[in-house]
Amino acid sequence: MVAPLLVPCLVVLRAEVDKLAPNRDRGADGWIGDKAHQKESSDHNPDDTPGVKTPHTDADHIPEVHALDVDSTGPWPTGKDLDWITETIRGRHLRGFDNRLQNIIYRKRIASASWGWTWKEYTGTDPHTGHAHFSAVYTSAQEADTRSWGLLEPLGRTPALEALDGYALPILKLGDDDHESDGFNRIERAQRILVWLGKYSGELDGAYGPKTAAAVKALGLNDGRTIDRDIWVKLYGLSRMG
Repeated sequence: MVAPLLVPCLVVLRAEVDKLAPNRDRGADGWIGDKAHQKESSDHNPDDTPGVKTPHTDADHIPEVHALDVDSTGPWPTGKDLDWITETIRGRHLRGFDNRLQNIIYRKRIASASWGWTWKEYTGTDPHTGHAHFSAVYTSAQEADTRSWGLLEPLGRTPALEALDGYALPILKLGDDDHESDGFNRIERAQRILVWLGKYSGELDGAYGPKTAAAVKALGLNDGRTIDRDIWVKLYGLSRMG
């Protein structure tokens, strides 16, 4: 029996994450499915393998796994944790820079090519809080595509996030708190990027207070009392160019 392989595009993703955070915890990493996965249809099961089911099939006859799990623990570089990784990769797909993934699942949410890469609530049995799940598509060109995933080098000065939607980029205002909204930690995400940019030195508390407002104001686009579309565009653009 031929030993299953992880599809090349996900091999590159795993290597890129390892290079970004060489000392990270890998306890929740995984790719090939266990016995529980083998009882159901899963991207963690190798295709072209008798006795297991996968959601799709590809054109070759090589047993390949189309899913990768990445541990959330770290340690991560400042401002570039697993939330940043998932948002970077999701943003690349949402804006048309990449097309190698079908789904990302993390923190009880799923983003998918099936509905334009916005986040939706994930209701599966595994909430995917200790790791993020990346599922690759089953087309030969995408499987074999070993380009960078954008985690290590600047994206370049491409047109700024025109395709990002209102669900992905909500308007936040002074006084807002992540814990009073939907639990998606959007203010904390902005704070983490601001720390990485050297604009913010406060606590990563998900609360839009005076220190966060001052950091937003330092971006030079408004008075700092709102994180609007223009602020998000600058935050995400700068975080991918430095």
